[in-house]
Formats: sequence, structure tokens, C-alpha cells
Amino acid sequence: MKYISAHLVTLALLAVCQVSWAAYLDQTVLECLKTLKRDTLVDLINNAGLTATLNDPSHQTPITLFAPNEDAFQELGALVQDLLTKPDLLREILKYHVVPGSIYRGAMHNTQLHTFEEADMAYLHGAGGVDGARFKTYDLSATNGVVHIISRVLIPASIKDQL
Repeated sequence: MKYISAHLVTLALLAVCQVSWAAYLDQTVLECLKTLKRDTLVDLINNAGLTATLNDPSHQTPITLFAPNEDAFQELGALVQDLLTKPDLLREILKYHVVPGSIYRGAMHNTQLHTFEEADMAYLHGAGGVDGARFKTYDLSATNGVVHIISRVLIPASIKDQL
């Protein structure tokens, strides 16, 4: 009886995981962020003029987005509002969170990633995180790529002195 109960619990968990994973399959990366209520990130993306990059319905260029959670933006405090007055700097920071191709957790290894920001490389630390940020949620498949929720905002080394 214990084994049957354990199997039923496992099946129930698998069903829940499957539903949450499939919930984003018909959404773009940007729509996925809206569904997840990542309001601060969505607002910053809009202000930086990156909406088209994350909302490309053509599926020709899949992307991976390392999306900071809301707590990550709260940790930045007033810097978030300051970045709204510096759209070029904001754009570079956000582009540092985007890499070409769909990279899923199972394929992550210790490596450097070329980002859309271009001046800096992000460092992927296996399946544990990227540039010191830990993965909170991962492998959220979207029509134009994949989203991983991370614990902090990534700042490219080339612009840290401008903040």
C-alpha cells in the first residue's frame, strides 16, 4: 500500500509539472513573463525598446532569457528608477540576460555564453546558475525560446562603473 501511495504522489507531481511546463508553449518569451507576473522586468523591457526581441512570433531565432525575479529588482532599490532615465544603459543590462538559442537545464555546463549585449560573456555555472545568480525556476518553454527565472539582476562588467 505504501508503494501504491508513493507512485500516486509521483504521478500527481509529474502531472502538475507537465501542466505548468505546457502552460507557456503557446506564448512568446515576453508573454510568458506577463503570465508569470514579472511586471518590473516587463516594464523595463518595454522602456528599453526590447519588446520585439522577446516577442518575435516568427520562431526563427530562439532565445534563452535569464529573467530576474521581482526580489532581484527590489534589491537594486533606486537604481531601477535611475535606469529608466538611461535607456541605453538599461538596454545593455537587459540584453546581457539574453543569449541566442534555446538552452535547457539538462544541456547546461560550465561555460561562457555570448549574450545579446555583445561586449561581455555571461558565465554559466552548470545547472546551478549564471554569473552568481541561482536558478529559481527553469526550462519554461515558449514559442520563441526558453525562460529561466534567476535570483538577481546580471550586470555586465563593462558597464559596472557607469552605475
